[in-house]
This record gives sequence, C-alpha cells and structure tokens, in this order.
Amino acid sequence: MVALIDKRKDPEIMNFKHIGMVDKYGNEDYESEKVKSWAGVMENYRLEDKNGKTNLTVNMDLEDEYKDYFLKTWPNALEKLKEIAENDSQMQNPITISAKVNAPIEKVWEVWNAPEHIENWNTASEDWHTTSAKNDLKKGGKLSYRMESKDGSRGFDFEGVYDEVKPNKSFSYKLTDGRKVSANFKEKDNTTLIEENFEAEQQNSRELQQQGWQAILNNFKKYVENLK
Repeated sequence: MVALIDKRKDPEIMNFKHIGMVDKYGNEDYESEKVKSWAGVMENYRLEDKNGKTNLTVNMDLEDEYKDYFLKTWPNALEKLKEIAENDSQMQNPITISAKVNAPIEKVWEVWNAPEHIENWNTASEDWHTTSAKNDLKKGGKLSYRMESKDGSRGFDFEGVYDEVKPNKSFSYKLTDGRKVSANFKEKDNTTLIEENFEAEQQNSRELQQQGWQAILNNFKKYVENLK
C-alpha cells in the first residue's frame, strides 16, 4: 500500500490516506481502476493513556470485499503489537544471545526445562556445575538452580518467577533482583532457533555477561545434539 500521512499529533493520533498500491515487483500504482476504486480510504489510529496503560483504537474505511480479511488480520496484528510493546517496555536495554540446535522443538523444550537435564547442561565452564534444579514451569511458578564451582569455593542460587509460559514457543520470568529474562523457540526444517534476552546486572560488564550466558547456551546446544 502507498499512503500519505493526513494527520499526526504525537503521541496520540496518526491518520493515513491511501493513494496507491505496490505490486510484487516494487512498482507503485496510482492509476489502475482497482486503485481508483478505493483511493482516499482513511486508516486512523488513536492512542489514549489510561492510568499507565494505553488504549489503541484503529478504524478504517473499507469496501465490503475487504471487510472479512481485515476483521481476521487486524486482531492478530494488534495482538502482536501489544506483545512487542509490552516486552519492550519490560526489557531495559537487554542483551541478546542465540543458538540454532539441530533437534526438533519438542525435544529442545523438554531438555531446556527438565531438572534432570538442567543439572547436566547449565554451566558456562568445566570448573562449574549445577548441583540441583527445580522448575515449576507455569505462570507464577518458580525456577531455582544451585550453581557452584567444582572445588566448592563459590556458589549462588539462580532464581526467578515466571511471568508467562507458552509451551514449545516462549517464556519470560523475573529474577529475584528484578531483572527480566525471556526466550523464544522457533522450529524450521527440524532445527530449533533459540533467542534469549536478559537485562544486564551492574557488577560485570555487558560483554562478560553476554559471553557467560552464550557459553551456557552453547553448552545446551552441544548437550542436546549429543543425546540419543
């Protein structure tokens, strides 16, 4: 679609007037009869602050032939917008790590979340290990991993509470220090892409934290792919 901004009042109003169409080759069409039949159609967005939350209202001029299409697609698009906006507002300058695991998503999800597996893969280096793991995988459920150096000189508890769990898709949780963590799992051609986002703490550099979390994720990938 090609449109002009008809009215803009940040951050409350954005209105578009449709004037053309872009074909699959990237050419803009302003003159065809199909375009002329709906040129001038308005697409209007209004945002209203309600006690720290935002109500977004969309209305659009439509011909009958497009009505069913937009009644199906707009709710999906707005739900995606809601998800992105809420995750972005919760994650302050997050660090992102990722890995592609050569295994189906069901297996990857199971190994990621089962305590007996967590105790085997959840380490960034060979001189550390996870001595115990508990994982109540549901909204409001708690995860708790005990991580210790193998010589017994150091250790800490990694704990959080789940904000959201979508089986075989994603989860998010809040650590005891208030930082937020989220992960998404996407399957393609019998492989699974994992993308994990976490808020940085203040004691160590972002680079060091990214290296540590990535090392754990790499260890997970190796562990899954070596399972029979």
